[in-house]
This record gives sequence, structure tokens and C-alpha cells, in this order.
Amino acid sequence: MQSRDETPPDPVLNVVAIDTPGDQGKSLTVAWTAQIGVGVSHYLLYLSASPIHNAEDLKDIKPIRADGERTDLITVPTPVDNFNFYVAVTAVDLGDNVSDLHPDGGSVAGPVQSVSNTIRL
Repeated sequence: MQSRDETPPDPVLNVVAIDTPGDQGKSLTVAWTAQIGVGVSHYLLYLSASPIHNAEDLKDIKPIRADGERTDLITVPTPVDNFNFYVAVTAVDLGDNVSDLHPDGGSVAGPVQSVSNTIRL
């Protein structure tokens, strides 16, 4: 009988979210430090209208999946512009264990707003 790995990856660090430059609005660019060589298969990004303090705050949010251990940047759609959003990122390993959020807040960014970067004449 083979034992199952139940150890989650370390929390994701250095999460940053900014308005996506040069777009027509309704998107944020999210970056983080990738966890390379430790068995991470993908990352889960959570977009919330409320501040995110811990994993409990993520339970009702449908995550956006970012595949690949080397992935460290993704564009995330927002439902509206000029509204405060909060973003959290967790790592998922090959055993489907999900990392917790870093206790010092390094897994969360925000508030951040998407805006339209087009000039209307």
C-alpha cells in the first residue's frame, strides 16, 4: 500500500496585483514568486470584493487555475472597473494538496482596481 502525500506546499509569496497596462479595462495582472522544483503542479487565484485574511475567506470564491510550476504571472478578468478587489494565490502540488495563505499577508494583494487605459476622443 502506497502512502499518500498530505503535506501542502509552502504558502505563495510576493503576490502583487496591478491594473493591466494598455488594456481596455476589466483585467488585473497578478504576479508571484513561482515555487520551482518542489512538486507544484498549478496555482489557484482568488478574486474577491472583500479583504482576504485567511483560507476561510476563500471557501466561497471560485478560483482561476494557472497551470505549471513555473507560472508566475497571469491576467485575471474583473467584472467591473474602478472597484477595489483583493487577490490571493495558493499553490497546489502533485498530490492535490493546497497551500495555506502566508500569515504575514505575502499570499494576498489589494486593494487594487482595474481601469480602462484607452483614450476616448
